Amino acid sequence: MGCSHKKHGNYQILTAALLIAGNTIGAGILGFPILTGLAGCVPALVGLTFIWLIMWGTGYIIAQRMTMPGNHQPDLPSLYRGELGRSGKGIATLGYLINYYGITVAYLSGATAIIVKLFPGAVGISPVVLTLILFVLFTGFTLFGENVVRHGNFFLMTFLFVSFILLTVLAGQHIDPARLTYTDWSFFPATLPIMLVAFTYHNTVPVACRILDYNRQSVHKALFVGTFIPWLFMMVWTVTVIGAIPLEGIGRNTLLFAFEHNFPATIPLARLLDSTLFLTVSIVFALLAITTSYVAVGTGLMGFMKDLTKSWLPLRSRATDALFAFGPPLAVTLIYPSLFLKALNVAGGVGVAIVFGLLPGIILLKASRKLRPLWIVGLLLTLFFCGALVMEVVQEMGF
Repeated sequence: MGCSHKKHGNYQILTAALLIAGNTIGAGILGFPILTGLAGCVPALVGLTFIWLIMWGTGYIIAQRMTMPGNHQPDLPSLYRGELGRSGKGIATLGYLINYYGITVAYLSGATAIIVKLFPGAVGISPVVLTLILFVLFTGFTLFGENVVRHGNFFLMTFLFVSFILLTVLAGQHIDPARLTYTDWSFFPATLPIMLVAFTYHNTVPVACRILDYNRQSVHKALFVGTFIPWLFMMVWTVTVIGAIPLEGIGRNTLLFAFEHNFPATIPLARLLDSTLFLTVSIVFALLAITTSYVAVGTGLMGFMKDLTKSWLPLRSRATDALFAFGPPLAVTLIYPSLFLKALNVAGGVGVAIVFGLLPGIILLKASRKLRPLWIVGLLLTLFFCGALVMEVVQEMGF
């Protein structure tokens, strides 16, 4: 089969792009500026732009290989098996499952906590029951299939944009330009792992390829737009938060206090603004961000499981794909979510660096042996993600 030449309208490309963007924009965006803000606004914006380009590049490599004429891969297991052999597929599968099982657990437990805050009456409902209700709603939406998810996600993302605009307008009124001039480049390396995790969307690249019939030009457009939107969101939100919240000082409404107590940016902002409206909009935004991310991650997981099990599970079906995709994270969430979440940061950071950084770099190295400029790019990517791995492990060890 050759490369698809089917034409795609702007709406179809946009819906594929929004699926990528929805996967990338998680509720973590609300806490993202706290850590990056300790390095200062300029380092944060420089780092965001650099990591966006790096992560867009690794996604581009995956898309290029998946849309190879006559070699369309259904999902990541087949891609890594074809490019890097059994060992590459094994490493990719393990890292992928650590990442996305962990993320699914975080979304389920996080959504439960948000519902309790948004609707105080829900406190009377057992957390287990509330988690099960959310699981049925989120997963049920995902199981309708990629076309339904694509169109439904378009409307969810529209509401997400509106709530984000409200957040930035309300908080932006309190920006002090003097706060944007502070820089501490020594803290900058510590922000790189969280930036890598923040720009992880690669599990939806196979979904975008299928939606767009493996048309390389259409996939490239969706990939750029789908990663540019989160970059723009994070740039605007980072400037807003760093400009509105003091770095340090007396009291609880500082970036340093929020960092030390693991608070999202909305908590000190809501105290500074003394605004119930702001807090409500931020909770709605977080809930929408979790929903769009869960659906995108779940859709990617379904495709991943289908590709992973087709060769060794004779009786595989959509039901078994769903069981393998959503069963383990639901069980962990219900039994003991805190155990998994404690390891999520280091496991997610390491997994992302390996599966969506290091391995694509190696693929580019192998594919461009006779093209020295591309080979150099592949080498630089590989070395960068090796460094990111070391940095993440050292940071988690307390050094």
